[in-house]
Parts: sequence; structure tokens; C-alpha cells
Amino acid sequence: MGNALKKLRPNNQNCDNSSNSVTIFSYGPDHELDIDIENSSLRHNIVRELFKGNISSPIRTWLFETSSDYPLCECVGIDKTKLLIDNKPKNVNFVLADILERFPFCDNSFDFVYVRNLSYDLTESQWSHVINECIRVLKPSCYFEVTETELYMNNTGPIMKKMVDNVLKFLSSKGINLRITDIIQEILESTQKLQKITHIVRPFPMGSWCKELKYACKTYSYDIMRGISAKFGGVKTKKVNEANLQKLVAEANEYRSYFNIHKFYGKKV
Repeated sequence: MGNALKKLRPNNQNCDNSSNSVTIFSYGPDHELDIDIENSSLRHNIVRELFKGNISSPIRTWLFETSSDYPLCECVGIDKTKLLIDNKPKNVNFVLADILERFPFCDNSFDFVYVRNLSYDLTESQWSHVINECIRVLKPSCYFEVTETELYMNNTGPIMKKMVDNVLKFLSSKGINLRITDIIQEILESTQKLQKITHIVRPFPMGSWCKELKYACKTYSYDIMRGISAKFGGVKTKKVNEANLQKLVAEANEYRSYFNIHKFYGKKV
């Protein structure tokens, strides 16, 4: 990165492709619930610990953290809903846009592009579009990175398996490729615009059986499974759902349940 980082202009303005910027793309649901923000933050911290850093490619950035680590760097995030964020760092900006359309940025505009948590939302063809757009706005010799969740759970007990099967059935009905993490590298390679593509996998423990991440994983497991259980666990009341949660976490500890987190990164030719 350069010593001075200029602000990136959208395509409807004059573009200065010599500018240096960092962008991080997200594609969230249409809500701004505090619990979702907390869960996202907790999940981010766990994944960061699993991979020993925010970024696995030879760059160390993440939106708000980047604004502190690189005060001269402008960080740009994309979301399809307007975000109301208090105390936003001065060098962090959000652009209201739909990533399923052409990104509102010039070709070769960013020093780094990062994507995560889209596996529940995008079809395979949409994945191809998003990846190609990310590479389009990335400068040559710079890095593109993807962090995604494997949709299947490993080492599930009977209660967890039934719930996960219901989730997968729902996602499949939306046209989601349940094995998308198996083909992301293939999609990256098919662009013929990336070199040195690297794939890293880490297990994300559910419950509290992982000693190193016991409390963080336990908190995340309860919070994230509460909503999933209510919708896909076949429970009809809050009281029954809370009882079901206790069984799910106990089962996750007994079977040592986990899902995999995948990271892919490559350098633009």
C-alpha cells in the first residue's frame, strides 16, 4: 500500500485509477437487529482467532480494524440496505448498492477486495458474477480473498442432524449450492485472472467443547441456534425452544460438532 491513500470515486464521477483504497464487501439481510450485529462481531472474532488474523492473504485488514491500523487508508463496504452506524471511523465508508448488479466502481480501483458470509444467499451463477466483479475492481498484482462457511455440519447428533437437514432443504429450495465451498476455487481459477490461489480450512466448534474458544463458541452457539431452532427445529413456543437449545448444545459437546470455515485468496495477474 502507498503512503497516501486517496478516496475512490464511483463510476459516475471521474475515476483516478492511481488511487489506493481497500474495500470489503458484505451482503446482509434486511434488518438491523442488535443481536445480529453482536453475533456477527462474535463470529468474526472467533474466525479471526481460528485463522490467527483477519486476513490470510499477505495483507492484514478488516473494515473498522483497518481504519485504526491504516489511518491513511479508506475502507469501503457495500451493502444493499442502508446502514446506520454510530461512531463510524472517518476513513470508513459504506456504499448502498446491490452486489448482484455491476459494482459502482471503476476497473482496477482497489488494493484489496474481501468477501465473506455469502454462502447462504447466492446461487452458483451469482457467485460467478460477484467474483468476476470483485476481480474487475481489483488492481493488478493485488489480492482478492473469500471467507465462507461450509453449509454441512460435522459430527452431529440426532437432534442437530434433523435441524441441519431442515436448513439445508430450505436453502436448496432457494437454489443455493450446498457444496459451494467445494467449487469456489474452481470459480476463481475459471476467471483466469488470479494466480497463486490458496485454500485454507479451519474447523469452527459448536458448543463449548473447544477449550481454547470455550466461552466464545458457547455464547455464539446459543445465540445463533436460538433463531435456527425456532424456525427449523420444529418447536412452537419460546419455552420449548429454550429447552431444545440446552439439548442441542449438550449434544454438540457430546459429539464434538463443528462446521468448516474456508478461506481462498489469490493475486490478480
